[in-house]
Amino acid sequence: MIKFFPLLFSFFLLAFEVNELASNTEIELDKYGNVIQLGRNKENIPSYYWADVFTPVCNTSECLPVKIHIYWDLDGNYWKYEMPGEEILTKTEHEPFTKREYVLLDLIMQDSFSVIKKYTVDYLEEMFHVDSTHVSEDEEVDGITGPTTLMPEGSYIPGALYTSVRLWHLAHDKKKMMASHTKSVLLNSQNPDELISSNSEQGSLYALMKYKKETDLQMFADKLIALDNSLIMRTLPKLSAEEVLDTNIQKAIYTIFKQGDDDIRFEINLIWQMNSCAENTIMDMFSYVQEDPTSFQYLYDLLKNREAWSEDLQHAVIDFLQTDRNLNRKQKIRGLFNAREVEYYKSVKRRVKRERI
Repeated sequence: MIKFFPLLFSFFLLAFEVNELASNTEIELDKYGNVIQLGRNKENIPSYYWADVFTPVCNTSECLPVKIHIYWDLDGNYWKYEMPGEEILTKTEHEPFTKREYVLLDLIMQDSFSVIKKYTVDYLEEMFHVDSTHVSEDEEVDGITGPTTLMPEGSYIPGALYTSVRLWHLAHDKKKMMASHTKSVLLNSQNPDELISSNSEQGSLYALMKYKKETDLQMFADKLIALDNSLIMRTLPKLSAEEVLDTNIQKAIYTIFKQGDDDIRFEINLIWQMNSCAENTIMDMFSYVQEDPTSFQYLYDLLKNREAWSEDLQHAVIDFLQTDRNLNRKQKIRGLFNAREVEYYKSVKRRVKRERI
């Protein structure tokens, strides 16, 4: 039976279940023959990487070898570990890890910026001349005083320094190779539509761009609307100016704007300012402001930064000034309108005079 220890960060990030469907990636995790496997979910869609690891902790007889399962997402980011069967982790004098230390080990392995990154077990052993035949009883290999002086408290399990270092490097050293495998192998062999919904941010983005190339922009626009916010924010900057101005993409972006949070709206506003915004979108926003007053600032920015107002747009502004009941909004839009007086079309001039705008 597999013992599972609470993983405080990744449990909420990755909701898929591990199963037995896997395939060899031919990525060697270390020099001891451990190989990274590609895991799949119940629908047989690639969902994660994992390795059944059997490895020595140090190069002396004082350290027990470790048998452990390590998991990554499709970008090669560490996800979690599990202890298979009745396997356990031990410290000096072969003292078993406590439940708290198993949780702490996961937190240590989650930290991609750990100070451990600077050191390997081989380096520590060479630097401090660790030799199992010359280690005193109070200075066992995995709790040796020398190497611990390099590590701040909390960056390793007390009494299990070398275990902490070895497992951290196993969790992080092959990240780039797994990300490359996702990009070069998976995207050439899998249905991009499946990978778009995977746990991989990079993999999903690559798959989405491939989907765009293989379909028309109308289908891509429909797909864009269905994405989660984080992927939308990564995808929008990848669109060319020509693609942004496509009618289908413009409609999709506006739909996302109305459904999105502040972060999404901010990103969309940047795209609108850089690539222009369809006039139909601005027209629609005049009425949408009545439903969602928080969208007014975006409408104001679009009007203020627009290079030229068409005749239809000028009439739409007049309609807004006549119907909107918010005096503050009317005052701001009127200021923009009056500043463009020299650009008024004849029909607009006649209307301004006739209706005393």
